[in-house]
Amino acid sequence: MMNFAYRNKGFSLIEIMIVIVIISILTSLAAVSYRAYIVKARRAAVQEELLSLQQKMEEYYTLNHTYTDAAVAGCAKVHNWGNAAKSGFYVLTCSTSGGYNLVAEATGKQKSDDADCAVLQLFRNGVKKGGKNTATGSMKEDQCW
Repeated sequence: MMNFAYRNKGFSLIEIMIVIVIISILTSLAAVSYRAYIVKARRAAVQEELLSLQQKMEEYYTLNHTYTDAAVAGCAKVHNWGNAAKSGFYVLTCSTSGGYNLVAEATGKQKSDDADCAVLQLFRNGVKKGGKNTATGSMKEDQCW
C-alpha cells in the first residue's frame, strides 16, 4: 500500500490562484467605493466653502447695505478662499447684481468623476442648484446638495 501523506502538505497552485482572484476582486470593489467617497468629500468641502461665503456676503450686506463692492476681486474682499478653492478641484466665482450668485465649478479629475454635479450654485435667496453646467440649463434645485 502506498503512502499519500505527502499530498496533504501545502497548497496547490489552483488553490493559490483562486485566493489571488478573490483578493483582487475585493480590492477592486474597495477602490471603486473609496473613489466615490473621495468625490463626495470634495463636493462637501466646496459646499461648506460656498455656505461660508454666503454668511460673509450677508454679513457684508448688514454692515454696508449693498453687495456691489463685495464683488471686487471675486469676493476676496469679504472672504479668503479656503482649502476647497485652493485644492485645484474647484474654481469658485462670485458675481453681484442686486444680490449675489456664488458658483463652484469642478475642474480636472473632479469634473470627470463628478460629471452630474460639476457645477454648484448658491443664490442670495437661498436657492441651491447643481448639475452639469449652467450653459445648457441642466441645473436643478438641490440635485447635488
